[in-house]
Amino acid sequence: MSPQKFLSKWRNKIGSPVRKTILVLTLSLGTLAMTEGNTLPTSDSIAIPAEEVPLGKGLDFKDLPELPSLTLVDKNLNTIAKFYGDSKDIKIRFETTFKEAVFLMEYNGRKIYVIPSS
Repeated sequence: MSPQKFLSKWRNKIGSPVRKTILVLTLSLGTLAMTEGNTLPTSDSIAIPAEEVPLGKGLDFKDLPELPSLTLVDKNLNTIAKFYGDSKDIKIRFETTFKEAVFLMEYNGRKIYVIPSS
């Protein structure tokens, strides 16, 4: 066997896998470089940052209904009446109603009373 034939056979056997490996390595490194270039922090980037605009919007609470200070419910927890204002004044003005009512719970300064069914 002549040295030329041996080298050509060796080149054919070894050359194809080496070419595939080099191609895969080149594509992988190129993809990695592109990814790194796109994810650099702004301080390291040469790109000009866009103008920053705050994402807030003013909220207007004037249209929201005021929460009642006292609420009367029946035994099925259906709302019967809602009272707005100072709870002491309301209890004085509607004394007979609140004599029958049973205190159920208080949350955040708002009280709920149950009216027993007649």
